[in-house]
Amino acid sequence: MVFARLVQFIEEHYEPISNRILDRIRGDGKLSHLQRISQGDLEEMGQRLVKNLSHWLLEAQRGEVERRYEDIGKQRFREGVPLHELVWGLLLVRRCVVDYVREQGLAQCTVDIYAEEELEHRMDELFDELCFHLVRGYETELHKATHLAAAV
Repeated sequence: MVFARLVQFIEEHYEPISNRILDRIRGDGKLSHLQRISQGDLEEMGQRLVKNLSHWLLEAQRGEVERRYEDIGKQRFREGVPLHELVWGLLLVRRCVVDYVREQGLAQCTVDIYAEEELEHRMDELFDELCFHLVRGYETELHKATHLAAAV
C-alpha cells in the first residue's frame, strides 16, 4: 500500500520534520507563550506525534488520542498558554508534515499523488480530532479554575 509507505517515510524522517516544527514555533510571533515551553517538552511532543504517525493514523485507539490530547490541553492551561496558541501550534505541526512530504518530490505517478492526497485527508481528520480533545481538556481546566475562583 502506497499510503502506508508514505507514512513510514514520514516516521523515518521525524528528526528533520521535528526540527522544522520547532523552528516554526520558535519563529512565529503569534506563539509567545508556547515558545516559553521548554525545548525538551516541545521536541518530545512533536517527535512523539511524527515518529509514531502510523500509530495515530492507522491503528490508534481513539481513547488514547482523547486522553493524551485532553491531558495536554489541561497541562497547557495550567502553564498559562492561551488556547489560540495551542490550536495554532497544532496546525503548524500538521502543516510542517504535509509540506515536508510535498517538498520531497515523492509523487512520481498518479498513485503517488493519490497517496499524498490520502495523507492530507487523513492528517486533516486526525488533527481535527486532536484539536477537539486539546480544546476540551483546556476548557475542563478553565471551568475548574473558574469554579474554584468563584468559591473563594
